[in-house]
Amino acid sequence: MNRNDYTETAENGSERLTAGKSIRRACIECAGGLMIEVKLCPVESCPLWQWRFGKRPETVEKKNPELLDAEYIRREGEKRAQKGK
Repeated sequence: MNRNDYTETAENGSERLTAGKSIRRACIECAGGLMIEVKLCPVESCPLWQWRFGKRPETVEKKNPELLDAEYIRREGEKRAQKGK
């Protein structure tokens, strides 16, 4: 993966993404394209984990503090897995 992998093509050519959008895109790619998997990402050790929504962690924490709580994410992931059985 190189720095040009995260560019968006605009009608008038190529446009660079912001750091947040680049991180969001990388997380979506890592999660197999599933947004819910990004939200419920269990890989807390990933350096992008707090940034996975493409926003500053402080912004996410103000609006939805539970999304930065690894224990909450684990419980929600387990609930989702149970529904799938």
